[in-house]
Amino acid sequence: MKQINVDLYGGKSIFGGKEEPLVARYIHWDSADKCSLYAEGKCLNVYCPQTVGCPFGKMSSVKGYTSRATKYWTFKNNIQQDPTYRNLDYPSDSSLVCIVDNTLIIRLRRVVIQPYCADKKYDYRDKIINNKWVLSDPWKGYDKIKKLIITKEECTPETLNEFFTFVPYSLMGGKIDEYQETIVPSIVTELKRKVPEIYKDLIDRYPEYIKEDNWIGKTAYIYSLTDGSTLTTDRGTFIKDGEYLIGTYRSSFLPFGAVTADLKIKIAEKMKYKIDDNSQVNENTVFA
Repeated sequence: MKQINVDLYGGKSIFGGKEEPLVARYIHWDSADKCSLYAEGKCLNVYCPQTVGCPFGKMSSVKGYTSRATKYWTFKNNIQQDPTYRNLDYPSDSSLVCIVDNTLIIRLRRVVIQPYCADKKYDYRDKIINNKWVLSDPWKGYDKIKKLIITKEECTPETLNEFFTFVPYSLMGGKIDEYQETIVPSIVTELKRKVPEIYKDLIDRYPEYIKEDNWIGKTAYIYSLTDGSTLTTDRGTFIKDGEYLIGTYRSSFLPFGAVTADLKIKIAEKMKYKIDDNSQVNENTVFA
């Protein structure tokens, strides 16, 4: 099976305490080329504290050593020299929809989703959809699944509307507005970009989902932003010009007592920017 990523975990904690042995975590998948996130250099199986995982691919781990062992550096160097080392990142909240061939994986934040079980008693606020899925308030936990795995055929306007109109509540009883005000519009916008046929069916049936695209606050790779975009930092302003950022930078650490400097920065693949103007985004923009 094709190896697409390997990462190292463990070692010495920045907070001190007992050192853990290094662990190499591999991801293998022969059909990765069919995944929209993989094409963007991302994967739901990359380990992180908030990971939701993915049913596709195969994960495996190899336990290494602590720094006291003679084989520690050999193990660590061999992993870091692997051509797939840190090849993929875990997607940010700017990428909530993943397309794998005929399947959609949608990360539903601020809610919990679980398979429907006819023998199980659910809370009155839980929402049963098509006798297949159950949506619940995030604090209830259940099995803590926060992703919807659905085929394109199942992705009817009526089913999507059932998910999108759910109203989650906090433990203290207050309505969680973020779900319908932020998360659902983000998912709809991604459907428009990634599966336009499903988006068209949705807005034909429910025109209330037609909204102006709003990318402000999402993080994208700078190389994919619109040429001529103005990117602002706390120390200067830059213009994206092809493969470069050109602008003026302010710092008290410049040589010769200078306060500002004109810079031309070559854009690297992993450089990111939080969108602050919708004109910075185009049809080829890749979100982090």
